[in-house]
Amino acid sequence: MLKKIKNIGLSGFSLKAAAQIYDSTVIKPFAICCASNPYNPQFEILNFCQSNDLLFIATSPFDFQKSSGKLLKDVSVIKIADHHHVSPAQVLLTWAVQRQSVPVIQTLQIEHAKQNISVSKI
Repeated sequence: MLKKIKNIGLSGFSLKAAAQIYDSTVIKPFAICCASNPYNPQFEILNFCQSNDLLFIATSPFDFQKSSGKLLKDVSVIKIADHHHVSPAQVLLTWAVQRQSVPVIQTLQIEHAKQNISVSKI
């Protein structure tokens, strides 16, 4: 069975647990997934991923779960968005991408999906 497994990913693990799994497995994790945004940047896990060539998957880039979307209304985020003529969501997605993470987003609105796809370099 071991030969059939090509990649594994970790989600919801602390840095300590992820490091222990990484150090003790034959098949190394391909990715680590955790909530990450400017309010909760997860620097240590991101650094661990970058040091070990792992994909960092950032859930909750807009922090809806914990702050009910306050990050999209953050004064600093809005100032940056206004300065670059983009939406606050695009600022947050650009922040995530520029730090070499893969943001996981969802929307039911076509216009938001189009904006999310057109993340610009700010």
